Amino acid sequence: MKAMTHIIPRLTGAILGLVLCTFVSFNASAQSDDDWSGAWNGALTTPGGTMRLVIEIETDDALMTGTLESIDQAPGQKIPLSSIAVEDGVLAFAIDRIGARYEGRYNSDNASFEGEFFRGMQFELNFSRGTGDTAELAAPNRPQYPTDPLPYIVEEVMIPNPDAPGVSLAGTLTRPDTNDSYPVVILISGSGPQDRNQDVFGQKTFLVLADYLTRSGVAVLRYDDRGTAESTGDFSTATSADFTSDTIAIVNYLAARSDMNLSGIGLVGHSEGGLIAPIAAGQSALIDFVVLLAGPGVPSRDLVLTQSRRFAMFRGTDEETLARIMEIQVRLADITIAPTSQDDARVEIEAFLTEDLMSSVGDDPANRDNAITSVLSPWYRYFMRHDPAPYLAALDIPVLVLNGSLDMQVEAADNLAGMREHLAGTPDTTILELEGLNHMFQTAETGSMMEYAQIEETFAPSALVLISDWIQTRF
Repeated sequence: MKAMTHIIPRLTGAILGLVLCTFVSFNASAQSDDDWSGAWNGALTTPGGTMRLVIEIETDDALMTGTLESIDQAPGQKIPLSSIAVEDGVLAFAIDRIGARYEGRYNSDNASFEGEFFRGMQFELNFSRGTGDTAELAAPNRPQYPTDPLPYIVEEVMIPNPDAPGVSLAGTLTRPDTNDSYPVVILISGSGPQDRNQDVFGQKTFLVLADYLTRSGVAVLRYDDRGTAESTGDFSTATSADFTSDTIAIVNYLAARSDMNLSGIGLVGHSEGGLIAPIAAGQSALIDFVVLLAGPGVPSRDLVLTQSRRFAMFRGTDEETLARIMEIQVRLADITIAPTSQDDARVEIEAFLTEDLMSSVGDDPANRDNAITSVLSPWYRYFMRHDPAPYLAALDIPVLVLNGSLDMQVEAADNLAGMREHLAGTPDTTILELEGLNHMFQTAETGSMMEYAQIEETFAPSALVLISDWIQTRF
């Protein structure tokens, strides 16, 4: 997932962000004979729950390097630290691309570093020696993951996008082992560089969804986003319009296959994927239906402002600070969507978003450069200017819209109201709020992102049944 800042949340994300950073080496302390190399374990406690972290420190002569792994959110994904050093018993490291840093002093009494982690907010975080073996920690129970033998056909595919030179999309096609006709769906992931399983927060959402649908008689093609995992291309410069082009390339590929007895082609979009699907459906007559999972039904500007307010309230922000945060958010949104050049927008944002302003709302001034880069990215400016209304209103194919009542990223009330308004003229529309489900369609307690990895369930069975039945009733 793309990194989030305190001031600029995204459709999907995590407190650490799942963004690999440039690996930079720094001098280790020459004033200590201690060997700090090896694994150090810590637990970061936030209002939304606890997240286990592991840092691996390597020291080679005078060079110290390291990585950080979030055991609960992204087991096995080690984020290189931009800098790390231990000087006079103080451990300090940073991950510049996501605006995160840590500083802790070594306590010889309990053999641990005691300090604070900074990313938008400040959290207490202590690290103590670990074994370096995170296998047991990184193996939460995931009972919905499929195991061999699989009762369907599995095929690895590579699909070029003729409208985007250098972009080929690697994916997995699963289809029923039958000569009867069946529908096929393309799974479109949420924001950030996602692999074909939408493997984030320690959950492989699309793996479970694809497995269930295929067992139920629906073929599924899931794919790595451009420039991610085995797909080629540049993710960092792409916008939702580019991702729409990728989706249409896959639609054309499936429609051209003569060995599949298809009864219909559909799109299942989650989060930003629910923004992309209606755009693609308006551009291709080959698309027969769409399923929108936590897709936006309001302009992105409104969505982001609602996100900001909900996240701040969940953190227990006082009313005065909340009002100030929203003033800042509104101003940043207005600058971002204004029809100005990139250079002019940068000048205006840099003048407005000062370190003093960030400090006034409890945000870490060290995040300023990251925040400015985020709001000026091609993806973000395109996204913030997007209004789903015309694309939804133009749909004349069956549409299923689902939103969890505990979704903190795409709030059900506002977005489903928008969906009902914009899809009022579409003859076959089903719009449902699913009680007790979060943004990832898990049965949740609060809806906090910190819960995603801690919940054993990957995808609520009731939602899986609903999606499958809706598709098969029509196709």
